[in-house]
Amino acid sequence: AGNDVQFTKLCQILDCPEWAQDRRFQTNASRVANRKLLISLLAQKFLRRKRDEWVSLLEGQGFPMGPVRSVREGFQCKQALHRNMRLDLHHPVAGMIQLPASPINYSSAAADDDDDTDVKVATPPPMLGQHTEDILRNVLNLEQEDVDNLEEEKVIQCWSRED
Repeated sequence: AGNDVQFTKLCQILDCPEWAQDRRFQTNASRVANRKLLISLLAQKFLRRKRDEWVSLLEGQGFPMGPVRSVREGFQCKQALHRNMRLDLHHPVAGMIQLPASPINYSSAAADDDDDTDVKVATPPPMLGQHTEDILRNVLNLEQEDVDNLEEEKVIQCWSRED
């Protein structure tokens, strides 16, 4: 609960209205000062029901809240499906992988599929050292011999498909 009004409402929902009158919890400052005790009390209450029961009880009550989901549940929820929040990409070692897409989607006056305003991911996460040589050579302008020496001395690791 982000403020005193929300906390009072939460106490009613938890069937503990006396907490809202307890001087240790009456204000945000007092809740912060007694955080350890309050978390312990709340944990005992929240353990009595399943996640989806709490979501049903708290939804629409004016609380910023939502269920904590597993990765699988996150990819399968209605909102994630509607917003196309799953990327399927081919990884050079792992094969097909699923990744979360960017939550940032811009709208444009001319909404067409070729719009360049959305964040797009075209490559899978890199392997350890996959871009090391490229960055050292092309960004930091090291000579190939210097890169080879750093790798030989195990200062860096460059990845190759044969590794």
